[in-house]
Amino acid sequence: MPFGLFRRLLYFARSRPLRAALFSCGVIVRFWRLGERSLWFDEAKSLVVAASPLGEIAARTRSLEGIPPLYFYLLHAWMGIFGASASAARAFSAVVGAAALAVFGRLCRRVVPERASFAFFLGVFSSYWIYMAQEARVYSLYLLASLFLADALAALVEDWSARRAAMYALVGAFGIYLHPYFLFTLAITALYGAWHWRRSGARRLASWTGIHALIALAYLPWLSSLLSQMSRPDDALLRAPMTLAGYGRILSGFFFDVPFLDLLVRAPRPVSSLLAGGALAAAAFVLMRGPPQANDRWGSFLAFPIVAAPIAVALGEILARRALAQGRYFAFLSPYVYLFVAWGAGRLKSALSRRAMTVGIAALALAGAGVSAWAAGRLDPRLGRLAGYLRSAADRRAVIVHAESYFYPSLRYYYLVERPQILLCPDQAQAAWASFPGYPAFVDRRTLARLPACVLIDPLQRLTAAPVGVVSCAALAKVDCGR
Repeated sequence: MPFGLFRRLLYFARSRPLRAALFSCGVIVRFWRLGERSLWFDEAKSLVVAASPLGEIAARTRSLEGIPPLYFYLLHAWMGIFGASASAARAFSAVVGAAALAVFGRLCRRVVPERASFAFFLGVFSSYWIYMAQEARVYSLYLLASLFLADALAALVEDWSARRAAMYALVGAFGIYLHPYFLFTLAITALYGAWHWRRSGARRLASWTGIHALIALAYLPWLSSLLSQMSRPDDALLRAPMTLAGYGRILSGFFFDVPFLDLLVRAPRPVSSLLAGGALAAAAFVLMRGPPQANDRWGSFLAFPIVAAPIAVALGEILARRALAQGRYFAFLSPYVYLFVAWGAGRLKSALSRRAMTVGIAALALAGAGVSAWAAGRLDPRLGRLAGYLRSAADRRAVIVHAESYFYPSLRYYYLVERPQILLCPDQAQAAWASFPGYPAFVDRRTLARLPACVLIDPLQRLTAAPVGVVSCAALAKVDCGR
């Protein structure tokens, strides 16, 4: 570490001990037990794409993913240095997650200086952010880009300059090559800027429009690929139409994000609708109360995305003709929500009310982080343990047959690479299986019937009484995939 950087870090720790301690805690919890969870379906796809030869990453991204290839190029470079293990791939997200905290700290000091420590606390112990920082997916980097964009916009609101406008444009161009949802982020910030500078003259609005036109031009090379990705069969397992109840569940996930909980327990619709309605009403009130006061300039900056996000996504669903609401996609909104909560708590008239809200929200965030860490070790399918069992208990000549698609990429490409594995009834909406490298993901029925032995992995127990067991290959060849 360069001596100058060390001196700056030492100065920061001495001058702001609370924030330094919070940042240290945030880094620790993002690296804690990083490799213990099993490598889930999409993470395995990340490793498959990123481990491809450099010249094949873009094509494989088009076939297997729904995002641009930038993240996979960066992960490819990272894995070239630190290895291709699950822990190494997740460490990239953890490092990015720590960087996101640093950017969020700067945004807190800029937007809510009097409540910066509380807002930063919410980001440090956000189970939503921690979980993203511990999975080998794009979302931690997507969050970092969203934070940079929010900070760049806040800098322009403070003082417009050509340098700050150029920084905003560069971050915008970077972000749209990470995830298609960044287009919503840009649309919302573009609308906010037009609303904020509506009285600043035609020249300012023309400059603001020109910035977004340049960002759109930068995306043109990938636009045809995006349309191709959207034309594939729609796997809406984790997505849902944008509704008031759905928006409430997304907002609650920012404070209490527990892995797999949404697949086991659904929040009652009236409760989640009430949460969304309350958040929208509070944000709308801030927007409609008139010109902000000199000491209250950031209320509309924080409220605008909370109101605009569900509207923008609902309009996007009409254009795309498919459900688009998924909790991870709203990472761009979470910083505004944390800051809005901190900003709002500071404006309560009663000191007792301010303390009660601060303590209550902080306790909720801590509980979310604790329960999320506990659940990650309890609800995880433990594929490493399953692979060990198959190595020791199954005939080495036996082909591993998957009744469901979900465990297949993780076991084939990471946990059990030495054993041949095939899919019985591949779900074509989940992935373009023919694009996976190596031998085919599935075989014809005649070939399946002639195999010497088969071990069936059937986690939902649709075909057998046990999730794993030796079965007749000839019997499997007769299974109707249209069930």
